[in-house]
Amino acid sequence: MASGARACLRLDQKEPREARFVERQNCLARCTKVLENDPKVSAHEPKAAAWKVTVAAYMKERLKCSSAWLAQNLHLGVLDGASRYVGEQKIEGLLRTAGR
Repeated sequence: MASGARACLRLDQKEPREARFVERQNCLARCTKVLENDPKVSAHEPKAAAWKVTVAAYMKERLKCSSAWLAQNLHLGVLDGASRYVGEQKIEGLLRTAGR
């Protein structure tokens, strides 16, 4: 494979990653706007604030965001914490739906 073709291949592989990044940033901005929260202030709010966990669960389900990305961008603390908060919210929702 010629070096030019390899360079194009690397660029093509980067584009989906960059597109996902932009999509996630836009979704986060829309969510925080709808919920009237400032993402810059989120660093000073509790790690498990209800709005943060709701946005994380939504983005994880809709955009398949990693817990690491969510933890970093929503200031949810450590990776395991972000995953746990989203999991707990799902369980609570299922229990409410089941009427328990």
